[in-house]
Amino acid sequence: MYGSILVPLADNRRSALILPEASRLASALGARLVLMRVVPPQPETVYGSGEGELLPPQWAMEREQQDLAAAERDLRAESRKIPAGVPVETVVRCGDVVEEILCVAAEHRCGMIAMSTHGRSGIDHLLHGSVTELVVRRSGLPVLVLCPSPDTGALNPRRRTRAATGARLHA
Repeated sequence: MYGSILVPLADNRRSALILPEASRLASALGARLVLMRVVPPQPETVYGSGEGELLPPQWAMEREQQDLAAAERDLRAESRKIPAGVPVETVVRCGDVVEEILCVAAEHRCGMIAMSTHGRSGIDHLLHGSVTELVVRRSGLPVLVLCPSPDTGALNPRRRTRAATGARLHA
């Protein structure tokens, strides 16, 4: 049922805190981990540092390629932290984060998505939105969401969320 577990990772340490839990889950289920990172596309028109200065479109394409290469390097480094015996694959995409997560989940026939969240609320949530929330609402798959402690960054078992149903789980 869970042949593959998709683990979307952002370009911050906080998102990688899901990896030990996802690895344990994959090991217990005999599943493969699909680690992914989405690089946002560069705008077609890029303004330089000077007033009214435009950078050529080639700059944006080169920057996007650099970002994709860096994301691939980062994912390979994260994949080396996965325990032996857990198959792992890496995928890097460029585009809308939520759309790409959903596409990769479908393409790789993932049975589950595991991700961490910032746990924003209130005005911060309104301003920044939530990729995790959109994935939960739109994926149709079970989504394991873990929220790191705002103080230590460690995963707090009391803040685990069963996002697919919106019910809180308490340790």
